[in-house]
Amino acid sequence: MGCIRTGDSGSARGAVYVGEKPEGCKKLGAVEGEGGSYRYAAESARKRATERGATHVLLKEPELDIDERQVTVVRGVIFKCPSP
Repeated sequence: MGCIRTGDSGSARGAVYVGEKPEGCKKLGAVEGEGGSYRYAAESARKRATERGATHVLLKEPELDIDERQVTVVRGVIFKCPSP
């Protein structure tokens, strides 16, 4: 997916999307997001990651959850990296 800086919330920045595991960072665990499209599902996951203190999000390929009225679901791993 590549790196994209998204969203500012006051003085706190949102987590950054990355295309591979960032070096020198602590793995915080898994995250999941849902939405009507990949964009909204990824944003949901990014917001949840940020709430948990993550600085970076590595998302997997999206899935279509047909049982839930065709909601797009993305899962990924979140990391906390030291400030530069």
